[in-house]
Amino acid sequence: MTAPDGLRAQLRGLPLAELVATAARLRPDQVPATPTDAAKFALRSVAGRWLRLTEEITALDTQLGRLVATAAPALVAVHGVGTQTAAVLLVAAGDNPERLQSEGAFAHLCGVAPSLPHRARPPGTG
Repeated sequence: MTAPDGLRAQLRGLPLAELVATAARLRPDQVPATPTDAAKFALRSVAGRWLRLTEEITALDTQLGRLVATAAPALVAVHGVGTQTAAVLLVAAGDNPERLQSEGAFAHLCGVAPSLPHRARPPGTG
């Protein structure tokens, strides 16, 4: 948005993956002397970070997928339950999933169970 007009025109309208790849290939001078070189330097740095983080996320997602599939294959086999949802459910259940005997028990664990009506106590008993 704040890059010089020529650089902005070069990058405008590119789909995200192409924008990142293009920015990662920018070649500014080693010591940026112009606003365009400074913008190229910054964009290249950010694009490189984006690419590295995307690779890291992909690797972590792969590991998480293996762990969840090993720990609870029946859970990930349920239609609509993907790796992320299954992982959250496994974390919520903890090391003692037997304690979750019903939907109500799980709702209480998550703090989403409907509250029971408050019973009024006689004055002076509370």
